[in-house]
Amino acid sequence: INNLITAATLLATTEGMLAGAKFGLDPTAMNDVLEVSTGGSWVGNTQFRRHIFSRRYDDQFKAALMMKDIDIASRVIAEATLDAPVSEAARCLWTAIQQDLPAAASLSEIVRALEVRSGVELKPKA
Repeated sequence: INNLITAATLLATTEGMLAGAKFGLDPTAMNDVLEVSTGGSWVGNTQFRRHIFSRRYDDQFKAALMMKDIDIASRVIAEATLDAPVSEAARCLWTAIQQDLPAAASLSEIVRALEVRSGVELKPKA
C-alpha cells in the first residue's frame, strides 16, 4: 500500500512539475515550494533532488519491483471490493510506461519516460 501511494505521488508530482516547466518555471524552485507546502513528499525530497534534477535516474529501487508492489496493493484493494479509481489509474499508467523500459530500469526512469512523452525536461535552470 505504501508503494502504491508513492507510485501515485510520483506520477502526480511529475505531471505538475512538467506543467510548470512547460510554462518556464524552474523545476528546482517548484520543488522547493512543494517541500514547504502541502504538496511536499518523500518523492520530491528524494527522487527529484537526488535522481531527476541530476539527470542520472540512478536510484537503486527498480521500477519492476515497484510494479510488483503496485500489483499486490491492487489485488488487496480488489479483494476488499473498494472503488479506488486513483489507484487503478496509477496502476494502468505504470503498467503502460513500464512496458517501454528496460528490465533493470530504476524507479526514476518513470519520470524520464513521462518527460519524453510530454516533450518537457525537468532540468534545473542554470
